[in-house]
Amino acid sequence: MMNKNKNYNLNEESKITTDNKDCSYKPFGGVTLSPWYVTALIDGEGSFKINMTPDSTRSCGYKINFEIKVTQKEQSAEVLYAILQFYECGSIVIDNREDQTLKWRVSNTQDIVRVIFPHLTQYPLQSSKFLDYLSFKEAIEHLLNNSPIQKSEVDKLLQIKAQMNKKRSFKERYEWSRQCDTQLHPEWIRGFADGEGTFYMDVIPVSRINVKGEVKVTYQLQAVHHVSQNIHDIHLLTRISQALKCGRIKPKLLDTKFETVLAHKGIARMIVSNFSDITNIIVPFFDSYTLYTMKSLDFIDWKRLINLKIEKAHLTQEGLKDIFVIKNGMNRGRKEFPTISCCRQSKIID
Repeated sequence: MMNKNKNYNLNEESKITTDNKDCSYKPFGGVTLSPWYVTALIDGEGSFKINMTPDSTRSCGYKINFEIKVTQKEQSAEVLYAILQFYECGSIVIDNREDQTLKWRVSNTQDIVRVIFPHLTQYPLQSSKFLDYLSFKEAIEHLLNNSPIQKSEVDKLLQIKAQMNKKRSFKERYEWSRQCDTQLHPEWIRGFADGEGTFYMDVIPVSRINVKGEVKVTYQLQAVHHVSQNIHDIHLLTRISQALKCGRIKPKLLDTKFETVLAHKGIARMIVSNFSDITNIIVPFFDSYTLYTMKSLDFIDWKRLINLKIEKAHLTQEGLKDIFVIKNGMNRGRKEFPTISCCRQSKIID
């Protein structure tokens, strides 16, 4: 199902590489799903969970099960079915009715050991979520090696569970991110952008007083692409910037020592807003490595806005109106969701 990863250089002499030969599976609409893409989507939208429910009918006193999941809005359900076909295990179920979220989940321990573990060993997670995966894997292996389950095994599982996900320390996540320096595969960058990336256009009013003393308002457009992550993974954002050879990290810190990063707890972003980098690096990259979720629609609209900027449409009232219509219909403002297969046929910016 999955090919071995080859040595891959994303960016050579500032040129975007478009070699895509190591992708291995075509799950829907002829689209090829890469192992690194799947890993990145888990990095961005996945989680590992140990469920332990008190149950007096069981000798160990608990009902124990394990779950790995990846969530998406229902408009991007197709990518979850692609992951389902990629792994050939799991199911698609409702995750949250209120925000219309679905999830691909695997809770069968044999499938987790047989399919998920080998994949994430060969194509490892790049965010500090890797630590939660290691704990998750340790718990399953501990359980399998100590059957039937005794109280001591339950205590061990409770101990592992108590150190995972939101309970894991900021420092531990920071230190792991700091030490991880492997080169990011472009398919991983594609998948992580599908999970954590955003495309938008800032419309900035600029007031000037002309020679007659009249105030004249014009508008400037700034195209922006950013990828977000908790600041404890700030080094991962730096690796993305280095792989693409563009972008900056916000907040801008004096250094990335632990004490400095800790003082700025919150969300960090890798931001690309230089127009040359947008048109020469970001647009060609995502033209070659097309997004699979509904963010592909935002990318297409974003390119339309970039073209309108190039054409100086923002200098006319009619053009400005068109810009606001497109801008307000992107991201959270989007109301219409064509099928994904329709999202891949825009060739804007030659």
